[in-house]
Amino acid sequence: MYDRIKDLMFAIEDSDYSKDEKRGMKVDVIEKLNYFADYFNQVVRMEILANSITTWSSSDSFLYSQMDEERRFRHDLCVNACEDLNQMCQRLGIQDFYPGDVDDRHDVAAFCGVLVSNLFLHGINEERSFDDLVQEFASRDAYAPLTHIDEEAFEL
Repeated sequence: MYDRIKDLMFAIEDSDYSKDEKRGMKVDVIEKLNYFADYFNQVVRMEILANSITTWSSSDSFLYSQMDEERRFRHDLCVNACEDLNQMCQRLGIQDFYPGDVDDRHDVAAFCGVLVSNLFLHGINEERSFDDLVQEFASRDAYAPLTHIDEEAFEL
């Protein structure tokens, strides 16, 4: 995943666009990458809230629904970012940034999670892959990875 970003930035730099156009394209890439991080963080914030409430009140449900609206908005930005980054890659003659179907909201969400997780691991100089880390933590008694999110469990 990290290589996709580097490949895109190098392709921009090696292109025939003017210096100002290249700078603008790089700013666009950074902005779109931040959309992925913002969406990821919104999902995490919602999970923290949902897991910290033992008995849901109407105000908790309202807060959660507001957060969910924000999550959907941020997700839509990610869908558009995937489309825009793919178009940029096509103009530059390189592999698409997002290899999936932009109409599959779950696939886009998973892509965001993997991309941001990989950036995080790279940023902390973690040499193990995300999969290796999940397996390591799953092997410990106190940790079981979440395999399914039951949205209906949260009666809003």
